[in-house]
Amino acid sequence: MLVLTPDTDIDRRIILQANTLIKNNFEVTIIGVPYSGDNFLSGRIDEKITVKRIDLQHIEYHSRLVKFYKSAHRKIMDFAYKRNDFLNSYSNKRLVAVTEDSSLKKVRTLKNKMVSFNTKCINYFSTLFIRLVQKAINVLYTTVLKVFRLFNVNFFPIFDKAFYEAAIKEEADLIVANDLPSLKAGYMIAKEKNIPLIYDAHENYTEQCTLPKRYAKLLEKIEAEVLPEVDFWIVPNELLGESIINKYKKKYAVHVKDPLVIQNAVDKWGEYPQFKTCNLLHKKLGIDSKKKILLFQGGFLAKRNLENLVKSMKFVKNENIVLVMLGFGTYGEVLKNIARKSKVIDKVYFMDAVPQTELLKYTCSADVGIIPYPAIDNNTYFCSPNKLYEFIQARLPILANDLPFLKKVIVGQGIGMVQDFSNPQMIAAAIDSFFEDETKLKQCKERINEVAEHFNWQVEEEKLLKQYLHYATTAQEII
Repeated sequence: MLVLTPDTDIDRRIILQANTLIKNNFEVTIIGVPYSGDNFLSGRIDEKITVKRIDLQHIEYHSRLVKFYKSAHRKIMDFAYKRNDFLNSYSNKRLVAVTEDSSLKKVRTLKNKMVSFNTKCINYFSTLFIRLVQKAINVLYTTVLKVFRLFNVNFFPIFDKAFYEAAIKEEADLIVANDLPSLKAGYMIAKEKNIPLIYDAHENYTEQCTLPKRYAKLLEKIEAEVLPEVDFWIVPNELLGESIINKYKKKYAVHVKDPLVIQNAVDKWGEYPQFKTCNLLHKKLGIDSKKKILLFQGGFLAKRNLENLVKSMKFVKNENIVLVMLGFGTYGEVLKNIARKSKVIDKVYFMDAVPQTELLKYTCSADVGIIPYPAIDNNTYFCSPNKLYEFIQARLPILANDLPFLKKVIVGQGIGMVQDFSNPQMIAAAIDSFFEDETKLKQCKERINEVAEHFNWQVEEEKLLKQYLHYATTAQEII
């Protein structure tokens, strides 16, 4: 099986699926983007899984600046090649043979010297011109790039050629395209090899507010064209799948079959009884054992409502509650500054991310898990973040912003509360209210023990494996 992913640090969802397939006699090759890390945040990769990285030279960019830069350099190199051809042709036509007994020896020798001099001059000045133009292009590109980065303007890659070149020579009976940037390449490879194509849509990719409109529109057209052609496709929750189906039905009059729902669940955590009273966060961060811990874990990124979450601690009335921010990312420094300015540094603790294999040991030592994500776009609106399932396995009652899927699970399963998280004051009110109702917290804690038996990877992998085996004659034939 070939698995394509535009990830650098390979997504945990992909690793879990690959590990499941390996256990069931599949051979799996993951093709991703070059990366120097070790995937410790995503989980353990089975040693039998082959991981390849695409060639950076084959990645194209959906940016006029990058296109101008590459085009200008191509034209300069074309000019250099034509210059070389001209000099060769000029020398061959102008140089004459000189013999010792020829009466025109001096004239011919002088002519050859003139041809040689002209050739050297043309070569010297044209080379100088080429270098100056290349340097000017590089300076212009670098300067504009720095200006763009000041305003957080990103260049988004087109992986089609890179994935195709990396994967086309690999033997495979199935191909899985993870996320939209790998879908077109997966489609081309599947057609050429005449094998089934599976598309795992981790999110409603084109609805992300961080994508430039031109890039989003390009990818949307690709998805509208290819999605009806895939053998089957996967989504992390049914609401996300419905939103994608409705989008293409309305905008493109395209019929898309129902997806297979494979949730972002984590492995069933059998070590919970051993670690449920370990208080690792209290010990690691020096928090008073009497304090109640509200935990956020995950990436420190903008547009996740983390700023308001940190600020909310200023308005939390219950002095016995502290917030722990367990995660990674340079945006953590911004959040620390917010904590200092809001004068809540004694109520907000920051801790670096821990390996996925150790994470739940820390998670279960908190009292409540929080998911503050705002509905900034149609992708986030229907999100089902990893931390939802991590909190469930760690048996943490959950407090979250009022988003459809989060509400369906948290309220529907009776394992927490959702509220409007529009501003710090509203978040603080929700925190106070949730911690104040000790009876409800206890009920959530008891209920989550049952829910953890159903919301785990072992349940999800059975559905996944059944579908894959439907498209493979036997597991032993998968290469």
